[in-house]
Formats: sequence, C-alpha cells, structure tokens
Amino acid sequence: GQHLRRRFDIEDHLVALRDFLEERNASLWVVYVPTKHQVSDRYLEIQARFSPPESVISLMGPEFQVQAALLGETCRALAVAFLDLTPELRKAEADAEAELARLNKDREAVEAALADPDLYAGESARVADLTQRRAKLDRAIGAAEDTWLAAQEALERGA
Repeated sequence: GQHLRRRFDIEDHLVALRDFLEERNASLWVVYVPTKHQVSDRYLEIQARFSPPESVISLMGPEFQVQAALLGETCRALAVAFLDLTPELRKAEADAEAELARLNKDREAVEAALADPDLYAGESARVADLTQRRAKLDRAIGAAEDTWLAAQEALERGA
C-alpha cells in the first residue's frame, strides 16, 4: 500500500499524449481504475489471520487515493477528460452486497415459514407458494452472486 501514498508527476507525459492526439483530431481521456483494495476492505479479514496486526490497514482512506487526486488535478489543469472509477466501483460493490443480504434475509424468512409444522396442517397452496418463492429466491441469489463474482474477477484482472 505504500506505493499508493507516493506522489508522482505525469504532466509531461499527458501533455505529450494530448498534443499527439490533438494533431490527429482525437482527444485524450484518462480513466483511473483503482486496485481492488482501494474499492473494498473485504481482504482485511483474511489479511488479519495471516499478517502482523500493524500491517492490517484499509487502503480505502484518502491517504491511499493520492494518485487518483493528483491525476485528476493534472488532467483538469491540462483540460484533459478524467474519470475516477473508485466511487462507482465502491457503490456497485455496496449495492451488490446489500442486494445479496436482502435476498438472503427473504430466503431465511421463507425457510422459517417452511419449518413451521403448523404450515402443513393448513392449506397446501401456502406450502406450494412458499416452495415456489424459495426456488425463485435461490435463482435470484445465484444470479446476484454470479454478478458479484464477475465484478470481483474483473476488478482483480484490472488491478
């Protein structure tokens, strides 16, 4: 994580790229793709099991966003389009986790209802409805997990 705190100067390179592209009637767009550890703290639990306590730190704090901030400032000063994907990726992960939590909570409620012996003494339509709802939730949970895993794999490839 120390490299994420290091300042850098990329202005000369951006100027050269911008000028090169402008000579060819094109424009430069800079997109900052954070490392997976700048997007999520999910790794901390595992790191805590295998590392000394002093090395277990979150890389999501502002001190680890120096490069994105400097790159954004430099791009703005040079009138180069800039996009930092960090907020969007953090939101996407938080949304996916919230959706999975909601679906799992709904599934637990259905499971609890299906575990109630009194349910089977009543009308069978209720059992059928709950069984269908559980199957639908299982499919939704599977799809949400697949989407979340695909996003994590894409982030890992990009990091």
